[in-house]
Amino acid sequence: VKKGKLQVFKGGSVNSAGALVGGTELSNLWPGDCFGERALLHKEPRTATVVAQENCELLTISICELQEIMGGDLGVALERNLLLLALKRSPRYSQFSAAQQFQLVRNMEIRDFPAGAKVEEEFQFAIIINGQLSGEAASEKVVLERGQCYEDGYVITDEKLRPLSRKPSEAVEVLDQQKVLQNPRAGADKGVRMGVLTKKGLAIAMSELGLGDGGDHE
Repeated sequence: VKKGKLQVFKGGSVNSAGALVGGTELSNLWPGDCFGERALLHKEPRTATVVAQENCELLTISICELQEIMGGDLGVALERNLLLLALKRSPRYSQFSAAQQFQLVRNMEIRDFPAGAKVEEEFQFAIIINGQLSGEAASEKVVLERGQCYEDGYVITDEKLRPLSRKPSEAVEVLDQQKVLQNPRAGADKGVRMGVLTKKGLAIAMSELGLGDGGDHE
């Protein structure tokens, strides 16, 4: 996205005028965000609809052009980009510089959990790359899908922009203090693939950035 605001919806239908009717809003897209990488990574059709909320400018690139630029390691590069985009929307890590965020990504891990597996480890930050993660929060069932995150155990939710209080380039997601994710499990169908920042990974990154002593790496 180069300019403008778009919204991502799941479900719904398109009427005769070409407008989306119904559906559930998943997220907002602002300048610097991207979409379509799932089709490149997994060769799957899109399961969501992107709707322009105002006049927008988009930059597009074909898979052939991406492969020429990035070589054969396209999947790894796209996953790394997804992690960077997630950090830019994080209430905490969006305050870091681009170089600092890149260092955090270098110390993040990709974890795969089989269907139904319990995710017991507490992560400093986690994003769903593929599949689903289910759990409970505020006595309600919560299902996190691709692109959704949680931080220090709290679910990150999209916040509507308040005029004059935020700019599109700023983080538009907040920690929902009422939604502590409990008993997280990998989806019963295909499991879940996650990008995670562990306590150890964060300590190493902070030490490398000169922002702390790195803590205990054991």
